[in-house]
Amino acid sequence: MPAATQKKTRKPIAASTKPEKPKMRKITVIVPADLLDRAMEASGEGITPTVAEGLEKVAVSLAYKDLLAMRGKIKIRPLPWLRDDR
Repeated sequence: MPAATQKKTRKPIAASTKPEKPKMRKITVIVPADLLDRAMEASGEGITPTVAEGLEKVAVSLAYKDLLAMRGKIKIRPLPWLRDDR
């Protein structure tokens, strides 16, 4: 077959290239209206993204507590090569 008449075939996209969607849950929350309004104004987003951001910050706070608990317990040597660009 001449090159001009050959049909181009594409490789199928592997399923592993698609990012996994997080499992979602629908919830009902009762919160003070003024708190929700202030949070939405601060985030510039709607209700769902604002609540999700707040939940994420609560979840991350545990990691901060764990890091603070380790304060002074890990010895870190100075790495002179970190200052080579100064």
